[in-house]
Amino acid sequence: MVASPDKEATTSPVRFISLYERVTPKDISAFGAGPVSLDEAIADAQRATNGTAVDAEFKAGPGKPHYVVWVTKDNRLYRSTVDAENGAVVGAAHGFTLHRLNPSERADVGVIEQAKADLADAVAIAAKDSNGEPIAASLEREEGIRAYHVSVIEKGALQTLWVSPDNPTIVAAN
Repeated sequence: MVASPDKEATTSPVRFISLYERVTPKDISAFGAGPVSLDEAIADAQRATNGTAVDAEFKAGPGKPHYVVWVTKDNRLYRSTVDAENGAVVGAAHGFTLHRLNPSERADVGVIEQAKADLADAVAIAAKDSNGEPIAASLEREEGIRAYHVSVIEKGALQTLWVSPDNPTIVAAN
Protein backbone atom coordinates (compact mmCIF):
# COMPACT_ATOMS: atom_id res chain seq x y z
CA MET A 1 0.00 0.00 0.00
CA VAL A 2 2.66 2.52 0.93
CA ALA A 3 6.30 3.22 0.39
CA SER A 4 8.57 4.51 3.11
CA PRO A 5 8.51 8.28 3.28
CA ASP A 6 11.66 10.06 2.25
CA LYS A 7 12.80 13.66 2.47
CA GLU A 8 10.54 14.66 -0.43
CA ALA A 9 7.55 13.06 1.28
CA THR A 10 7.50 15.78 3.90
CA THR A 11 5.66 17.99 1.43
CA SER A 12 3.78 15.37 -0.59
CA PRO A 13 1.69 12.28 0.15
CA VAL A 14 3.30 8.87 0.20
CA ARG A 15 3.01 7.22 -3.22
CA PHE A 16 0.99 4.02 -3.74
CA ILE A 17 3.05 1.07 -4.98
CA SER A 18 1.21 -2.06 -6.13
CA LEU A 19 2.11 -5.53 -4.88
CA TYR A 20 3.23 -6.53 -8.37
CA GLU A 21 5.89 -3.81 -8.25
CA ARG A 22 7.03 -4.74 -4.73
CA VAL A 23 7.24 -8.56 -4.87
CA THR A 24 10.40 -9.29 -6.83
CA PRO A 25 11.55 -12.51 -8.53
CA LYS A 26 14.17 -12.79 -5.76
CA ASP A 27 11.38 -12.65 -3.15
CA ILE A 28 9.41 -15.33 -4.99
CA SER A 29 12.38 -17.70 -5.24
CA ALA A 30 13.35 -17.22 -1.57
CA PHE A 31 9.78 -17.47 -0.28
CA GLY A 32 9.09 -20.44 1.96
CA ALA A 33 12.61 -20.39 3.41
CA GLY A 34 11.20 -19.85 6.90
CA PRO A 35 8.43 -21.60 8.80
CA VAL A 36 6.49 -18.39 9.54
CA SER A 37 3.52 -17.73 7.24
CA LEU A 38 2.28 -14.30 6.18
CA ASP A 39 -0.79 -14.45 8.44
CA GLU A 40 1.43 -15.45 11.40
CA ALA A 41 3.78 -12.54 10.66
CA ILE A 42 0.81 -10.16 10.56
CA ALA A 43 -0.47 -11.51 13.89
CA ASP A 44 3.01 -11.20 15.44
CA ALA A 45 3.36 -7.57 14.28
CA GLN A 46 -0.13 -6.65 15.51
CA ARG A 47 0.53 -8.28 18.89
CA ALA A 48 3.92 -6.53 19.29
CA THR A 49 2.61 -3.08 18.34
CA ASN A 50 -0.99 -3.38 19.55
CA GLY A 51 -1.93 -1.98 16.13
CA THR A 52 -3.95 -3.00 13.07
CA ALA A 53 -2.10 -4.36 10.02
CA VAL A 54 -2.87 -2.59 6.75
CA ASP A 55 -0.18 -4.04 4.47
CA ALA A 56 2.30 -6.93 4.59
CA GLU A 57 4.84 -8.57 2.32
CA PHE A 58 7.69 -11.09 2.34
CA LYS A 59 11.17 -9.82 1.45
CA ALA A 60 14.20 -11.98 0.66
CA GLY A 61 16.62 -9.32 1.89
CA PRO A 62 18.57 -7.28 2.70
CA GLY A 63 19.83 -9.59 5.38
CA LYS A 64 17.86 -12.70 6.08
CA PRO A 65 14.29 -13.38 4.90
CA HIS A 66 11.69 -11.29 6.69
CA TYR A 67 8.22 -9.80 6.45
CA VAL A 68 7.49 -6.08 6.35
CA VAL A 69 4.17 -5.37 8.04
CA TRP A 70 2.69 -1.87 8.13
CA VAL A 71 0.42 -1.31 11.14
CA THR A 72 -1.68 1.65 12.15
CA LYS A 73 -2.12 2.84 15.70
CA ASP A 74 -3.11 6.21 17.14
CA ASN A 75 -3.43 7.82 13.67
CA ARG A 76 0.12 6.83 12.77
CA LEU A 77 1.55 4.22 10.40
CA TYR A 78 4.44 2.04 11.61
CA ARG A 79 6.73 -0.30 9.69
CA SER A 80 7.42 -3.56 11.53
CA THR A 81 9.98 -6.15 10.48
CA VAL A 82 9.18 -9.78 11.35
CA ASP A 83 11.81 -12.54 11.13
CA ALA A 84 10.57 -15.23 8.68
CA GLU A 85 12.46 -17.91 10.65
CA ASN A 86 10.92 -17.42 14.10
CA GLY A 87 8.21 -14.73 13.97
CA ALA A 88 10.10 -12.32 16.21
CA VAL A 89 9.42 -8.65 15.57
CA VAL A 90 13.00 -7.50 15.06
CA GLY A 91 12.31 -3.90 14.19
CA ALA A 92 9.61 -1.28 14.38
CA ALA A 93 10.29 2.03 12.69
CA HIS A 94 8.98 5.27 14.11
CA GLY A 95 5.59 5.96 12.66
CA PHE A 96 4.45 8.80 10.52
CA THR A 97 1.07 10.48 10.65
CA LEU A 98 -1.73 9.16 8.46
CA HIS A 99 -2.12 12.69 7.07
CA ARG A 100 1.02 11.99 5.02
CA LEU A 101 -0.96 9.42 3.00
CA ASN A 102 -3.09 10.48 0.08
CA PRO A 103 -6.83 10.77 0.87
CA SER A 104 -7.83 7.44 -0.69
CA GLU A 105 -5.18 5.57 1.29
CA ARG A 106 -6.35 7.27 4.51
CA ALA A 107 -9.87 6.11 3.63
CA ASP A 108 -8.54 2.56 3.12
CA VAL A 109 -7.14 2.58 6.67
CA GLY A 110 -10.60 3.59 7.92
CA VAL A 111 -12.18 0.72 5.98
CA ILE A 112 -9.79 -1.77 7.58
CA GLU A 113 -10.55 -0.46 11.06
CA GLN A 114 -14.31 -0.93 10.46
CA ALA A 115 -14.16 -4.18 8.44
CA LYS A 116 -15.54 -7.54 9.54
CA ALA A 117 -12.31 -9.21 8.41
CA ASP A 118 -8.82 -7.88 9.02
CA LEU A 119 -5.75 -8.36 6.84
CA ALA A 120 -4.71 -11.58 8.65
CA ASP A 121 -8.23 -13.00 8.12
CA ALA A 122 -8.03 -12.21 4.39
CA VAL A 123 -4.64 -13.92 4.14
CA ALA A 124 -5.94 -17.00 5.98
CA ILE A 125 -8.99 -17.17 3.67
CA ALA A 126 -6.76 -16.91 0.59
CA ALA A 127 -4.46 -19.65 1.92
CA LYS A 128 -7.38 -21.95 2.70
CA ASP A 129 -9.26 -21.41 -0.56
CA SER A 130 -6.33 -21.50 -3.00
CA ASN A 131 -3.52 -23.82 -3.93
CA GLY A 132 -0.99 -21.11 -3.19
CA GLU A 133 0.95 -19.69 -0.28
CA PRO A 134 0.31 -15.97 0.49
CA ILE A 135 3.40 -13.76 0.08
CA ALA A 136 1.87 -10.24 0.27
CA ALA A 137 -1.42 -8.52 1.08
CA SER A 138 -2.93 -5.07 1.26
CA LEU A 139 -6.23 -3.27 0.93
CA GLU A 140 -6.54 -1.76 -2.53
CA ARG A 141 -9.19 -0.31 -4.78
CA GLU A 142 -9.99 -1.94 -8.11
CA GLU A 143 -12.68 -0.42 -10.33
CA GLY A 144 -14.02 1.59 -7.39
CA ILE A 145 -14.36 -1.41 -5.08
CA ARG A 146 -12.13 -1.87 -2.05
CA ALA A 147 -10.87 -5.38 -1.38
CA TYR A 148 -7.92 -7.07 0.21
CA HIS A 149 -5.50 -8.08 -2.53
CA VAL A 150 -3.68 -11.20 -1.43
CA SER A 151 -0.80 -12.28 -3.66
CA VAL A 152 -0.05 -15.99 -3.50
CA ILE A 153 2.71 -18.10 -4.99
CA GLU A 154 1.11 -20.89 -6.97
CA LYS A 155 3.32 -23.18 -9.07
CA GLY A 156 6.12 -20.61 -8.92
CA ALA A 157 3.97 -17.76 -10.26
CA LEU A 158 2.42 -14.76 -8.54
CA GLN A 159 -1.40 -14.85 -8.49
CA THR A 160 -3.80 -12.40 -6.87
CA LEU A 161 -6.97 -13.16 -4.93
CA TRP A 162 -9.41 -10.46 -3.83
CA VAL A 163 -11.12 -10.89 -0.47
CA SER A 164 -14.00 -8.66 0.61
CA PRO A 165 -13.38 -6.84 3.91
CA ASP A 166 -17.12 -6.87 4.73
CA ASN A 167 -18.06 -10.35 3.52
CA PRO A 168 -14.89 -12.34 4.17
CA THR A 169 -14.82 -14.53 1.06
CA ILE A 170 -12.80 -14.56 -2.14
CA VAL A 171 -14.61 -12.32 -4.62
CA ALA A 172 -12.22 -12.63 -7.58
CA ALA A 173 -8.91 -14.13 -8.67
CA ASN A 174 -6.46 -13.77 -11.54
